[in-house]
Amino acid sequence: KPIDLGKTLHSSLEMLRPMLNKNIYLEFVEPDEPVVIEADAVQLERVVSNLCVNARDAMLEGGKLRIEIERVLVDEEFATNNPELSVGPHARFSITDTGEGISAEKLGHILDPFYSTKDVGEGTGLGLAVVHGIISQHGGLIEVESKLGRGTRFSVTLPESQAQEQDEKNPPRHVLQ
Repeated sequence: KPIDLGKTLHSSLEMLRPMLNKNIYLEFVEPDEPVVIEADAVQLERVVSNLCVNARDAMLEGGKLRIEIERVLVDEEFATNNPELSVGPHARFSITDTGEGISAEKLGHILDPFYSTKDVGEGTGLGLAVVHGIISQHGGLIEVESKLGRGTRFSVTLPESQAQEQDEKNPPRHVLQ
C-alpha cells in the first residue's frame, strides 16, 4: 500500500536507536515533501534494521551513520542497465556508515545467501540476502559501495507510488543515468 518513506524510516530509526552504540552519531536527512512508495512497511523496516545493525557492527569504535532520502528519476539508459527498475520517478534511500568498509573481493558476494563478512559464529550470511530479496519483490534495486577504512553505502531505489503527487515545483532532484 502507499506509505510515506520518511515516516516509515523515522519510525524504524526510533526503534533502532537503542540498539546502536552511544558513540555512533545518527543523521537522518529527508526531503521537505513526502516521498510515497508502494511497499510493505514491515518488510521495509526489516531492510532498514538489517542495514543499520550491519553498519553498527562495522563501527565498533563509533562513527557516523547517515540515512538520506531523495527523489530520483530513472532514465531509459539507467533502466536498461538495471532491468529491476522501470523508467520514471523513484525514491532512493541511502544508509552510509564510516566503518571499516568491505574489500572489493568480498563486495562482489555481499548479497549472496550464506555469505558473511563476519567471523565464524557471528553471522548467518542471510541478512543481506533477505534485504536483496525484499527489495527485489518491491521492484527495486540495491547498490553497495565501499572502501576499506572509509565506510560503506547501501543505496535502495524503489518506484514511487502512483499516488505520489507529481508537483512540478518539486520534481525529482537527481536523474539516474
